[in-house]
Amino acid sequence: AALWAFRAAVPALGGATRAALRRGLLQLVQNVCLLRDPDEERRFYPRILVERTQSFGALDERTQQALSNLYRSYFFERQDDLWAANARRTIPALMGATRMLVCGEDLGMLPTCCPPTLRSLGLLGLRIQRMPVGEGEFGEPADYPYLSVCSPSCHDTTPTRAWWEEDHARAGRLWRDCLGREGEPPRRATPEVVRAVVEQHMRSPSMWAVFPLQDLYALSARHAGGVPASAETINDPTNPKHYWRLRFHVALEELLADEGWLAELRGLVRDGGRQHGERA
Repeated sequence: AALWAFRAAVPALGGATRAALRRGLLQLVQNVCLLRDPDEERRFYPRILVERTQSFGALDERTQQALSNLYRSYFFERQDDLWAANARRTIPALMGATRMLVCGEDLGMLPTCCPPTLRSLGLLGLRIQRMPVGEGEFGEPADYPYLSVCSPSCHDTTPTRAWWEEDHARAGRLWRDCLGREGEPPRRATPEVVRAVVEQHMRSPSMWAVFPLQDLYALSARHAGGVPASAETINDPTNPKHYWRLRFHVALEELLADEGWLAELRGLVRDGGRQHGERA
């Protein structure tokens, strides 16, 4: 009876209230530690990020430890041989089907077999400074391996300028810990700030340094000043309804006609040792 009364009351609620109620119910549904196998009802699997759920937090310490051990074993140990064998079978076929240089997006949750398997296949990895591989808050471009593609940001992150201005505390840590500067960082990602980040990546040992265009035209106050930093993001992975609709406010013809901007880019490439023929 209570359920029927609840369902009958929902249509009378305002739009914002219904949306909040829907979000709450979805959070309740997904607040589980184990997922049931669709084919065998007595078999369960740990969900991703199980330790962040409220259900996990409500368990006693002994059960939490047991579940954490199961989680690590399932995602990072138990299936390593299977992942490695599949990679050695399928990746060479993919690499052999194209003349393109194949790169792997080896970020996020990785089985322990991933780095050595990629290296054995000669596959380049991806290094995004704000999504570090291993420990630490930020990646250190000077320590990146040669077989990698490095970039300060990508389509699934905010560009450097937008990130800098939305998270001042974290930007301050990058300013001091990675860029080696002292004191408080500028509130705005000035061309000088962006230049320091780009220069650091240009000097990286990575085979390729690839930059979103937003991180390059931000070297110019004139080009970056035409749009708010928050409007430069390509994708928001946290928003399932977001769609890619970014349109650059600067025409390519205008960028190509800006000799000062082009000269600065050429200087960064040259000083980073990335000019053709300068790297072995």
